[in-house]
Formats: sequence, C-alpha cells, structure tokens
Amino acid sequence: MVEPKIDNAERWKTSRGPDYYPFVRVIGGVSLFDFRGFDADRYDQSHPISTWRTFVPHSENWRGAVWIEIDAEAIAGSFVTADEIVDRWDAGCYHRHTIMPRIEAAHIGDLPVSAFRSAFLTWAGGRKVRDLDIVDFDPAEFDRLTHELPQQHDQR
Repeated sequence: MVEPKIDNAERWKTSRGPDYYPFVRVIGGVSLFDFRGFDADRYDQSHPISTWRTFVPHSENWRGAVWIEIDAEAIAGSFVTADEIVDRWDAGCYHRHTIMPRIEAAHIGDLPVSAFRSAFLTWAGGRKVRDLDIVDFDPAEFDRLTHELPQQHDQR
C-alpha cells in the first residue's frame, strides 16, 4: 500500500517530516528494488552512499524480512523504472527526498497482490530462508514461520 496503516515512527526516513519523505512516497508509489541486471560490486562503486544493503537481506534492526518478486508485466502500466525515478527526482528538484539511484523503482498506487510472482521469508542475516505459498497463502502457517524468527538482537 502507498500509505499503509503504519506509524511514521516505524517507517523509513520520516523523522524529519513530509518535506523529507522518500521520493517514491511523495509521488504516490510503492518502492520496489529492481535487481534485473544488478551487479552489487559495480553498483557499490558507482553509488557508494546508497543504503541498499540496509535492506538486503534484511535490516539488522528487524527480525527478518519478506521478499516478494513482482510480475513486471502485470504492473507495466503503473511501473516507473529506476532510471525514470532518477529523472523525475532530478527534473522536479526533489533532492531533499531520498532515493536509491538506479536500483529503486516504483509502482504508482497500491500494488495488487495479483502481481505477486513468488515470496520468501528470510532472517539470520539471510542464512535462514523459507518459501511462502502466495497462491494458497495460509496466515496461520505464516504466523508459525515467524515464530522461528529470533527475538531482536538474537541472531541465531
């Protein structure tokens, strides 16, 4: 969701208020990583202050993360490429709003679940991974899996 029911204190880059919210949020989008053709070493050299590793495989402050692969064709009409994000950000002089250049793409509007291709849950710095069944998603099974995750700062 573009504006999920999550307190701003729990969201990324909100402490300084709306004038500094991430750019994709400002344009009414959902941030997506676009890893197609991605080379981590080359990207780190060309964009040394990017914070992408904060999220991959998950933030150290989180118990884990759910990663969802999106069917790019299913969202083609609402998809903004990583290069287009940079172009819009630059052309509109939105420089106080953060982006992850050339890796952050967006879906404008709420992202439909029907666009999900696959998903997995990861924790322990990416050393633990469990595939999630997105076709027959079982909330009770997901709750069981999340109980396997360590408590904060207990990275088994």
